[in-house]
Amino acid sequence: MIQYIIHHSVKPSIWFVFCLFLCFFSIKATAQQPIYLIPSQALYKTGTHIKFLENPQGNLTFRDVLSKSVQEQFQVGKEDVLNFGYSKSSFWLKMVFKDTSKIHQTHLLQFAHPLVDSVSFYAIKEGKLINIRHTGGILPFETREIHEATFLFELPIQSGETLTIYLNCRGKSSKQFPINIFSEKRFLETSRQQNTFLGLYVGFFMAMICYNLFLYISLRKNDYLYYVLYMSSLLLLQLALSGNLHEFFPSNWIRVANLINLFWVGFSIYFGNQFAKKFLRIRHYAPSWVLWVILVVDIIALLLMLGTLLSIYIPFLLNFLPPIASLLALSVVFVLFPTGVLIWRKGFRPARFYTLAFTALFVGILIYTMRNLGFLPNTLLTTSAVKVGSVIEALLLALGLADRVNIAEKEKQQAQTETIKALQEKESLISNQNKILEEKVNKRTEEIQAKNQLLENQNQEIILKNQEIGEQRDALAQKSEELVETLDELKFKNQEVISSINYAQRIQNAMLPQPEEVASILPQSFVLFKPKDIVSGDFYWLLKKEHKTIIAVVDCTGHGVPGAFMSMIGNDLLNEIVGFRQITKPDLILNALHEGVRKVLRQEETQNNDGMDMSICVIDTQNNILEYAGAKSPMVYINQGHLSFIRGDKLPIGGSQGPASRDYTRRILQFEEGDMFYLFSDGFQDQFGGPEQKKFMIKHFRELLHSIHEMPITQQKNTLNKVLDDWKGNQKQLDDILIFGVRLKG
Repeated sequence: MIQYIIHHSVKPSIWFVFCLFLCFFSIKATAQQPIYLIPSQALYKTGTHIKFLENPQGNLTFRDVLSKSVQEQFQVGKEDVLNFGYSKSSFWLKMVFKDTSKIHQTHLLQFAHPLVDSVSFYAIKEGKLINIRHTGGILPFETREIHEATFLFELPIQSGETLTIYLNCRGKSSKQFPINIFSEKRFLETSRQQNTFLGLYVGFFMAMICYNLFLYISLRKNDYLYYVLYMSSLLLLQLALSGNLHEFFPSNWIRVANLINLFWVGFSIYFGNQFAKKFLRIRHYAPSWVLWVILVVDIIALLLMLGTLLSIYIPFLLNFLPPIASLLALSVVFVLFPTGVLIWRKGFRPARFYTLAFTALFVGILIYTMRNLGFLPNTLLTTSAVKVGSVIEALLLALGLADRVNIAEKEKQQAQTETIKALQEKESLISNQNKILEEKVNKRTEEIQAKNQLLENQNQEIILKNQEIGEQRDALAQKSEELVETLDELKFKNQEVISSINYAQRIQNAMLPQPEEVASILPQSFVLFKPKDIVSGDFYWLLKKEHKTIIAVVDCTGHGVPGAFMSMIGNDLLNEIVGFRQITKPDLILNALHEGVRKVLRQEETQNNDGMDMSICVIDTQNNILEYAGAKSPMVYINQGHLSFIRGDKLPIGGSQGPASRDYTRRILQFEEGDMFYLFSDGFQDQFGGPEQKKFMIKHFRELLHSIHEMPITQQKNTLNKVLDDWKGNQKQLDDILIFGVRLKG
């Protein structure tokens, strides 16, 4: 460590002079009562034996502190634990130890406030500096002399010796100095007890978190999810405040480890508010202004989390974040606690669990916050107040959730009982009415029997018909209600599906080259793109690399959502093959794409036969060369009025049939300025329509392209669109339609 200081703190020559100064000039400080180390005592409280010096500017060096003028400014501590609340000042602490034992015993100095940014340890014996250690929350965990959540230093003192210790504490957290001196045996015993308590604490929380997570997965109620998130954040916050998370962060994340406690404060407050809103039914029982206040607190909590992350790069924010975190915790006390009491008084039984639970936590938070602000001493109670309160809170809230389930079950049973009672009353009423009606019918029947037996028979038939019609009417009414409910459900689900597909359309449109991009690369070109459904299985792809422009028109297996998935795979593979692997030969692109599709869809294992037909061209404007390759997809090329129909290979992209690798044919054309070529899928020529309701056919399509090739680009597109609409008429579009036309420029 001394070597680290020599190389990184001061120049070697200055350090040498400083050591000579220490060797020949001992400092006579103001008399200070030493701490006597005796064999019969294993734990020492140091508060009233510490001298301290507050350095607001933080500019005093260790050499400055040793000067007589600075030594005279040290003050004697008057409390067992020195506590100065939140302060920007640097503090120097001085302690003197006298080992009166006859047998050497190892003693450890514990600085039990793990959130301090920097702690420097200086040991002087007989006027000589014998040990220096630098550690703290903003330094890697490996800088600690003993790997522990708090800061431990071994006192380099032998029997009968006197040792002077200086500690320099820096940082923007609460300035508390709980310093204890342990014998090695006593520290091991204390550490075991603390680890046991911590294990029970963590185990309790993990049990509650896992149990309620299981309930959330089973019941799908957000109350349990918010409980899990809130309890998880409380647990992580307590582990961060006690320093138990520090060693799990790598050295290059040490800044994050030092700030994570502020992040968990905001996280726990935010999800605590969400849980309170659901658990207490605040929207139903509380005034509307409570929701607005909670919203403000939520926003501040989110800003605290954001500010904590930004403070990694903007350290100035740390001047404000710790006090904001403490005040934010207090603000929750004065919002949620009165709200819980109010709702409890309104008769909502689960609110009593909430009120009692948060009373325990808020008391713990209040004690802990007042300790941080310097209003309460640093004791075991004030240090563990939040842990104790959080355990009580977690247990009571879990009981409250269980009680809510019991209440809901009782309400359900009560509703069922009332429904059964109403049905019984209705059945009794119907029975009485039927009896009255039966008496009247019998009386009328007797009268009719006296007059005409035939009318009696007809009357009986009418009664039976009426009963049958009534039953049918009731059955139809019930069926009608069921159909209406089913229709509403189908409409809702259909709307959800359409919304999802519309969102997928936006993603697919963002994937395709934008019109402005196409126009900037190929000014004399058009794209006619008409998906059959909301999303398409056809897509086009365009990339310019130096003097070469690569164009692809792809027809994936199927259309709609399945085709769209294939189009996303094809687009990503083309970006990888051309953009990253720098392959610009059209036949090699098809070979690589075929292998990529088989690999992505695992077609050798799954026997999946999905794939795509496509044509791809590479325009070399430097050499006036057009290269083409096709997978079951042709190209129409027109030079000086002569149309060439160039067929692609009869091998599709992808599919488990045939060889795993395929060699596609590359055709090279020397083009002239004004030549036109068209790449297209099979949607246009396969469309039914016309007077005889037949397919448009490829021959008719080639003739159409030849007839329009001399038109301006925009007019060509409009003509194709109009011919398609006229041909299709009232017929449905059968497939995705894609045409990419380009007029070449030398």
